[in-house]
Amino acid sequence: MYDRIVSVGMLEHVGRENYEGYYHIVSRLLKEGGIGLLHTITQETEEEGDPWLKKYIFPGGEIPSIREIVSVFPDFDFRLCDYENMRLQYVLTLRHWLSRFDEHKREVVSHYGEVFYRMWRLYLITCAGAFKYGKLSLSQFTFSKGLKNDHPLTRRYMDASYSFVSKT
Repeated sequence: MYDRIVSVGMLEHVGRENYEGYYHIVSRLLKEGGIGLLHTITQETEEEGDPWLKKYIFPGGEIPSIREIVSVFPDFDFRLCDYENMRLQYVLTLRHWLSRFDEHKREVVSHYGEVFYRMWRLYLITCAGAFKYGKLSLSQFTFSKGLKNDHPLTRRYMDASYSFVSKT
């Protein structure tokens, strides 16, 4: 049993037919009162996704909707503590990836070919647009197993200038 479980970028690869099993495992491994963090790409509604992306970039991948995730939390006694949508931050990340990808074009093309380079460049550009204009989100859900009332009341504890050390 664990006090904390963190899942980053995994749920997109689990598949809708396996969500229940995924949550069962998290529930089994997380102690009562433990904290889970689920960081995943999401969309507003349940959609199949682009066939080209599914074939060439993200085989087997499925993007869950926000409601698909939170609607099952009560079934596992998960209590949503915090939600953050980092879609605009992810636009910046994708732009940085694209810039670095372009800086290494010669190496990429020599290893994987021009078609691969062009496909991934297109993917990074369209993905940045999908996040910028709200088609996709980068969601971070923090939840507890069971009721937990000792969470910080604000996000101030995440501020680098905030000290955890008592001043008295």
